[in-house]
Amino acid sequence: MDPTDNLLLAALPERERQELVALMTPVALPLGQLIYEQDAPVSDVYFFTSGAASVLVLMENGAALEPAIIGREGMLGFPIGLGAARSRWRSIMQLPGEALVMPRDTLSERLRLGGDLPLLLAHYAGLLVTFVAQSAACSHFHSLERRTARWLLLMHDRARSDVLVITHEYLAFMLGANRPSETLVLRSLSDRGFIEMRRGEIRIIDRAALLRETCECYERVAIAYDRSVSVDRAVEPGPPGSSYP
Repeated sequence: MDPTDNLLLAALPERERQELVALMTPVALPLGQLIYEQDAPVSDVYFFTSGAASVLVLMENGAALEPAIIGREGMLGFPIGLGAARSRWRSIMQLPGEALVMPRDTLSERLRLGGDLPLLLAHYAGLLVTFVAQSAACSHFHSLERRTARWLLLMHDRARSDVLVITHEYLAFMLGANRPSETLVLRSLSDRGFIEMRRGEIRIIDRAALLRETCECYERVAIAYDRSVSVDRAVEPGPPGSSYP
């Protein structure tokens, strides 16, 4: 596992990165693994080197909404390392991958020592606020079709594959929609040749078409990522402003 596959770790000076990695444990994270439960105690933070986790806010009636997706551009557990002891949302692996895991208390100790990490995580905090705020605006103002295209692009950025393992029902759940409406949207995207649907899978066929279909929220978040974490990447770039392959 290469620590520099995580863009936060890659942005650190080499010596500081090596010191941090020595305190971490590499783990494999399968599809569907629950990382945090909402309001439950948290003991570790995760720096993803691949894959992605959906962040879900749960309501008392069982409904949920996904305000953010976290992949190798960041960490799962912020602001746990700044003193919080419980997760503010449920986090579940939406794309299988790997991560470097650090105990919450160890991260807190490292932040007190200074270095580049505190400032980098402060920038990342701003990025998460941007992501969550843009997601809230998107859910309120934009159509389900545009929001679906945005979700597919965000996940495609992190997948390193054109195939996304997802059911219509679960995608509707994350977008705060009902399954029949989401199925109609996906069928429309499929009929126009943007995606291909199989049982439990969605294959991205025409990314450029999805970019034209989505709203401005996708690009705004991508631009925010570029401004927050700027490192050289030995991968093919995404659309203008995007930090992902």
